Amino acid sequence: MMNGKFLIYSTEGWGWNIAPLLKEFGHEAVVYVANEEIKHVGDGLCDKVDDWREVLSKDRYREWIVVWDNIGHGEVADMLRREGWRVFGGGKFADKLEKDREFGRQFAERAGLKTPPTQTFPNPQAALEFVREHPDRYVLKPHDNKIAVYVSYGVEDAIEVLEYWSKMSGLTSTEIDVQKYIVGRNIDVEVWWHNGNMIGPPNYDIETKFFYPDDMGPIVGCMTSVVWWSNEQTRTWELLRQIQPLMKRIKWTGPISANIIVEETTHQLYVLEWTPRFGYNAYYCLWELFPDWGQLFHLTFSAESDIILPVNTSQFGVAAEVSLPPYPFESPDKALMRKVYSPLEGMPLSFEGNFPAKIYPCDAMLDENGRIVCAGVNGIIAEVVACDEVAEVAWERVVTTVKQLKIPSKQARIADGIKDFQEWFPRFVKWKVAGNITPQERDALAGVNKDLEPPGKLVPWLRI
Repeated sequence: MMNGKFLIYSTEGWGWNIAPLLKEFGHEAVVYVANEEIKHVGDGLCDKVDDWREVLSKDRYREWIVVWDNIGHGEVADMLRREGWRVFGGGKFADKLEKDREFGRQFAERAGLKTPPTQTFPNPQAALEFVREHPDRYVLKPHDNKIAVYVSYGVEDAIEVLEYWSKMSGLTSTEIDVQKYIVGRNIDVEVWWHNGNMIGPPNYDIETKFFYPDDMGPIVGCMTSVVWWSNEQTRTWELLRQIQPLMKRIKWTGPISANIIVEETTHQLYVLEWTPRFGYNAYYCLWELFPDWGQLFHLTFSAESDIILPVNTSQFGVAAEVSLPPYPFESPDKALMRKVYSPLEGMPLSFEGNFPAKIYPCDAMLDENGRIVCAGVNGIIAEVVACDEVAEVAWERVVTTVKQLKIPSKQARIADGIKDFQEWFPRFVKWKVAGNITPQERDALAGVNKDLEPPGKLVPWLRI
């Protein structure tokens, strides 16, 4: 596989660490961070550029592949596609699919997929009036990702939260989805696409979203993940095939994950939402399962029809998010967010040592003395990841590593991070919701033999 050239277009600084990973495998990779206030994230740990236009203007033969790490700036991604550039992810379609929950629901229903009964309201006050008139247990979902989803315990707390949101700065005019609560467990199922062709197999992710054990505290993006690829045919893989006519119509190239809830008694599948970008922290697990993403990108862009990638279907990847207070503080006011987290900038992050799992710095940079310090962007300082044929073995390595980190005030959900996986994975396999791994294939996959894995430490490009 020839080496490639990759420009990581980072809208919010989330995916800067894709570039050094690509470089580790001989590819050329640079990062552009669009948000002016956080351009320093990743400084000294990756190659960065101030002007993405200048990079591409020197490329007469369209050799650069542009990779969107998040939603946002979709008009730029669409423009580059029209100009003939290979763009992975990004676009107005992706922005609308994730941020506009009503559009996402209509997208699912247009493909013939079931969604939970849902009403969309123009603001929290209108949603509040509906809940008062139709008491039930609901999931409250603000549009535009302005604040975390709230899963109510009943009608009383749903009313209280909506009353609070009705007075919250930056949220008073935000559209709100009021969705009937479905008793069951959710799972994320993702495939990549190229011009509407399905790039399989799917990867599956069972994650925890609450900050504290036993699903207490605030909901965050993701605290822990168990991720795996599987070639087995499943109901959820078939579900994703149902959106293929729509994918072909828009010629989508990039990842799309369906967040699906499985009803506990009927095993009915309901699509909750879509993620047309890399899933954080799941994609760190995918790095460990198949580290050379440059190869995956090239195989994806070379596909002229549906293909199956030669990925590692023999192991589970397990990840835990490590953060610092005041995380998980969240506000729709981005200026306030920056003000709250900026005091963390410069705090030393001691990642040196021999660990049984890998450490991927996130809200980090190098200071003037060459030390890894916090960049003060969002408080998520690292993802700790391990792989094994037995998820519990990988999880033990992750927990050990998190405990060994010599970082004051570190936070991670390690008490019950894979409890839900242990409970639901056997059911999902039995119900054909998710495929199983195939450990016997391990020795046939180049570079996957766990006996040859180097000892954990930092990822190679951060061994200092």
